[in-house]
Amino acid sequence: MFFLMFSGVESLFTKISCDRSTINDMLGSSEGVTDETIMQYLGLVEQRTNELLAVSVYVDSTKVRMSRCGLLFVIVMIIK
Repeated sequence: MFFLMFSGVESLFTKISCDRSTINDMLGSSEGVTDETIMQYLGLVEQRTNELLAVSVYVDSTKVRMSRCGLLFVIVMIIK
């Protein structure tokens, strides 16, 4: 059962492109997820998830601003 949890955390760590060198430096080894290291892995997963969410929010807000600028351009062209 723990093996499935460890492999799931490892998979998530890899899929969201967490920096492997960071965890290796923190732990002083590259043995992977164990019951002693799982909290450090989850901490980096949380940090990376927050980074990805921030990027997503920024991209979404940029799209809204760009669409508003596009709409303004269309209105100005219609008025002319």
